[in-house]
Amino acid sequence: MQPEKFYKAADFQSIIRLPENLDRIYELNNGEVKEMNPRTPLNARVGLKVARYMDEYAEEQDLGIVFGVCNNYQLDDENIRMLDAAFVKRERLPQELPEVLTIAPDLAVSVVGQDEAMRTILDRMELFFNAGTQLFWVLYPEDWLIEVWKSEAHEGMRVQKLGMDKTLSGDDVLPGFFLPISKLFPPRPEIPD
Repeated sequence: MQPEKFYKAADFQSIIRLPENLDRIYELNNGEVKEMNPRTPLNARVGLKVARYMDEYAEEQDLGIVFGVCNNYQLDDENIRMLDAAFVKRERLPQELPEVLTIAPDLAVSVVGQDEAMRTILDRMELFFNAGTQLFWVLYPEDWLIEVWKSEAHEGMRVQKLGMDKTLSGDDVLPGFFLPISKLFPPRPEIPD
């Protein structure tokens, strides 16, 4: 199905600045302007926590900059997408930060809501990996699970699933970063016998 109207990145910036759109969240998805659903309190909290831990570490080690929720990434002229958190290595950063980053982050983080389709998540990851992202963390707060996706040069994408008892690693993208997953998610509810 074709979108009603096809937009480019410059059109998108004009649309989201209209007074009636200032309190809404949009993405440019293959030329189509799409309004995004607001985050649930749980997803917003988890996204904030992962960004905070990443930011503290990256700043302490002087590795680069961590961005939080609703930062726009222009991946090409037809796609401006958001993430819940992201890290860009210092050597890849522009001198001055623009309104929209035109580089893909080295590490991307997406906190998935219950209503998000797997196809949407995979499409988002593919766009970011094609634009240069090396590592993508997909967090599922309702399932206490994280998928770690890594782009392998000759092997395609590789995924590792981590539960509450595991530790998240920045691998060679955010070297030395380790975070017990139990620090990100609320405790599992007790199930009565």
